[in-house]
Amino acid sequence: MGGREAADDCIGMIAGGILDVDKYISKTIGFSELQSYFEQKDTGKEADLKVLLDPQLT
Repeated sequence: MGGREAADDCIGMIAGGILDVDKYISKTIGFSELQSYFEQKDTGKEADLKVLLDPQLT
């Protein structure tokens, strides 16, 4: 199994609540925070596992 089939299976598990991905999201930021986030990331001060970019946040 691989490629498209694996991606479809993963999406199904997330949608069905079988795979909880929320615990892997370290931070949610909006576009207005994106530049400063990358600047902090370059200094090594940010050690987030996964950052979600939410276009609805300001």
